[in-house]
Amino acid sequence: MRKLDTIVWSIGARQRRLHVSSATPVWGTGTPLDTWLSQIDLWTRETANGRLVSLCETVQRYAGDTEHRVLEADDETITLCSRIDPAAARDRLGFLAEASAFLSASTDLATVATAAVRLAVPGVADWCVLRLSPALEHVQRLVVGDRDSTREREIRDIERRRHLRDRWGATLRGDACTLTVETTAAQPPVHEGRSPPRRPSAVGAELLGRGLTSEITAELQGQNGRLGRLTFALARRSARYGIFDLLVATAFAQRVATALEQAALVRRSASETLRRDQLLATVTHDLRNPLTAILAGAQGLLAAEGATTSPGRQRRLEVIRRSAERMNRLTEDLLAVAQIERGGIALKCATHSVQSLLNEVAALFEPLAAQRAQTMVVSTPAPDVVVKCDSDRILQVLSNLVSNALKFTPERGRIELRAVLVRDRICFSVVDDGPGISPSQMSRVFDLGWQATPGDHRGLGLGLAIAKALVLVHGGEIWVESRVGAGATFFFALPIDLAVAGAGPPGSARRHKTPTPGFLYVAPRADHSLGVRSVR
Repeated sequence: MRKLDTIVWSIGARQRRLHVSSATPVWGTGTPLDTWLSQIDLWTRETANGRLVSLCETVQRYAGDTEHRVLEADDETITLCSRIDPAAARDRLGFLAEASAFLSASTDLATVATAAVRLAVPGVADWCVLRLSPALEHVQRLVVGDRDSTREREIRDIERRRHLRDRWGATLRGDACTLTVETTAAQPPVHEGRSPPRRPSAVGAELLGRGLTSEITAELQGQNGRLGRLTFALARRSARYGIFDLLVATAFAQRVATALEQAALVRRSASETLRRDQLLATVTHDLRNPLTAILAGAQGLLAAEGATTSPGRQRRLEVIRRSAERMNRLTEDLLAVAQIERGGIALKCATHSVQSLLNEVAALFEPLAAQRAQTMVVSTPAPDVVVKCDSDRILQVLSNLVSNALKFTPERGRIELRAVLVRDRICFSVVDDGPGISPSQMSRVFDLGWQATPGDHRGLGLGLAIAKALVLVHGGEIWVESRVGAGATFFFALPIDLAVAGAGPPGSARRHKTPTPGFLYVAPRADHSLGVRSVR
């Protein structure tokens, strides 16, 4: 005989409850269930133990070929040890492993619900019904799968009319599952004093008419409440669910509940993100018009009055202009973050001179550096070295890095912008001689909303995170090198397939034909990697 594993379980007489124990005694202890039943005389059957006898006969009804031994029994509880075929156990464990993989593959509620039913049929059931809680919005409440597709509509119609009070057989309740078996086809002997079994309800009779012989109902319980109910049904005369099937159904229901809860969380998160982005877009759009007017007015007054205005008035106008520019940059950063999080950044790529990109950024920030007596130096490769990129996005990256360097570089400090062609990529860098970054902070500098000094009102902690996202969608990489007290250098590199080296001396980088300008659409895949598609 093949080696068989065992499980220990107990049932209570009053509420007909099932409890599975972790104990694994050696098979052979206890009394065979048939022997134990035969040893109980009629007088015992008519006393309190009659309830236990009823439960044991119910066990016999759905046990099939499984062997049971009684370990302990009293007026309230009977504890049994049952054999489990290892081959069947391996099949069921394989089913659970497959279910985990399939259920975790999607974060869409409807897809998860359909996958749960399709896995159960024909994996562990002839038909399966998934009832979802109203708490899960915008999803079909009743999902039905049947081995016989012609019967699926009938089962769906019956289940719509079915109520929890609709009974059709004998039940045994576990912690989160209920096992029901047919009582009409294989009714055990009715002893003197035993009440006959209750007749099935109208809906129960319909289910029996469709061949139902055994059923497991499992509650889907999430961390934040009930998610629904899953029902497995067998409709073959020779098939019955047993105790081990009850355990498998419980484990499968837990996996389904986890997948449903995760999908619901993703849906709520996406909905909240959409609402936030819509609000953000509305607010920033409404802010742009007055900011533009303030900025234009301040610049106009400065240009019109020139040297004729008093120093105090000129300072106040400069404060207004700089404040408006800063607010404008903050609104642009907020819009950029929202666009990045939505996962759709359209890049309008063309070839641009690396030297002109660096010079443009330097010219933009030189007035601000001059106010603090900071020196800004630009070091570029040959003038004919170009890069294929979205110039507005790369200028935004460089601007964010230079703005960060200006913020942390002391007065009379030095900031250097560099670009070098290194083997298969063009490497940009922004160097400052500020206080540097501690090793504990190095891994967090590109995190969204992170600031070296909490509560720093000079920014929102968005610039470096935006720079990283824009470099990544160009297919590049970004990093920082620093030592405390020795400044910091922020690097980002674009791969050679986006770069084109012009004519140069012998041995210089190869000349590449300039590709046709086009668009790159960048969006995240399900595994959180970036998908890039070229649109000509």
